[in-house]
Amino acid sequence: MLSNLKAVSDSLEDTALKLCRKAATTAETLSQVLREGLKKRRHFKAEKISLRQERLSIIKQFRRLRTKIYAFLMESMPDGSRDERLIYFGFRPSIMRRNQRPTEEVTVVTEAATSEVVTVVETPIPAGGFLTE
Repeated sequence: MLSNLKAVSDSLEDTALKLCRKAATTAETLSQVLREGLKKRRHFKAEKISLRQERLSIIKQFRRLRTKIYAFLMESMPDGSRDERLIYFGFRPSIMRRNQRPTEEVTVVTEAATSEVVTVVETPIPAGGFLTE
């Protein structure tokens, strides 16, 4: 717009309507600074998009590599995906991923008397389980 203002001013024949030299130079200088600023902005925007795409590509490569390492460790560990040593390598064992009930067991003793023989049956059930009869 500023460059258009200067061009229109220069094309006028009447000197009274033309911009003074100082205003014309200021308009031209501001116009050049504005063009350079827009170029820089476009450059930085393109660079930002490029860096974002590069970042996403690196994340995808990292995830693929991490999956391969995790698979190797699961095959190598004696307890597989439930091996607690996976924590030291930065992985959470699959046993910790699920919210499971505690693995403690409670023994329920049932006595059944038939004639003169008493039979004792011990049944382990998970703690927190429900007894139904």
